[in-house]
Parts: sequence; structure tokens; C-alpha cells
Amino acid sequence: GAASPLGAGHARGEQVETRTMAWPQAGFIIFAFAAPSGVVGVSYSVGMAGLLGGPLICLVLTAASIGGSVMLLHMRMAFRDAHTLGDLGFKVLGKPGKIWGDCVQLGNFVLFLPVALLLCAT
Repeated sequence: GAASPLGAGHARGEQVETRTMAWPQAGFIIFAFAAPSGVVGVSYSVGMAGLLGGPLICLVLTAASIGGSVMLLHMRMAFRDAHTLGDLGFKVLGKPGKIWGDCVQLGNFVLFLPVALLLCAT
């Protein structure tokens, strides 16, 4: 086949059919990734804050995490064409919001991933 012109946004060679992941598959992957961190986190918080303080800390952090997820879901439902935090930031705050959203998303990836991989490996 003919090669696409440079910068046209098309891959060279055969067309590749893209597939998406279903919600149950995505949920299982997230659970399998986060569960080891949760197990280590609970035991660490109990060790540092005691039998009452440790679970209390875990409950507060879990509630805050769920609350943030619900807020992000509401934002996602309001702006269905946004696929990244940068896209959401652009819709809400313009160019500074896009920069801020991209930095938050990249920072989350760069800072959290090594810790999560370390916890999953132990």
C-alpha cells in the first residue's frame, strides 16, 4: 500500500482495528493493581496509629478517595469529549487549566507508579 504523508495522522502499513476494554475488565485490573497497596496500607496504619486510629485513618482516606472519584465522574459526565485531566482543565479553565491538568496527570503517574509497583512487588 501507499505510505501516508508525514504528519497526516495515519499509521503506515495495514490498518489495525482498535478494541476497547469493558468495564468489568478495567475494574478487575484496577482492583488487582490496588489491592496489594491496600493490604500493606492497612497493616502500616494499624502499626503506626494503633488498633483504633489505623482503621479510622483508612476509613477517612477511603471516604476522601471515593468522594474525589465521584466528583471526577460528575466532571467526566458533564464533559463527555474530555479524555484526560488536561482536556477537563481546558474545558473549565482554558489553556492554564490544560497545563495544570496535564501536570497533575503526569505527576500522578510519575510519583505514584513507582510506589505502587514497589508495593505490588512485595
